[in-house]
Amino acid sequence: MIDPTVTNNKGVENAEKNLEQAKHRLTTEKKANDARRKIENHHKYMMGGVVHKYFPECFSFAG
Repeated sequence: MIDPTVTNNKGVENAEKNLEQAKHRLTTEKKANDARRKIENHHKYMMGGVVHKYFPECFSFAG
């Protein structure tokens, strides 16, 4: 006779393994997104400085 507890434990083990893999993927993606956002923000600040320096008439925020 097949013991159902063995198959349940394997299922739980697989689910826990999948959970750990998903957590790892999530942390990896968060790190990648933080790095990308940092680069994009730096570029935005630099371009804003260029516009402010070379095109001061275009830099006013008040209509």
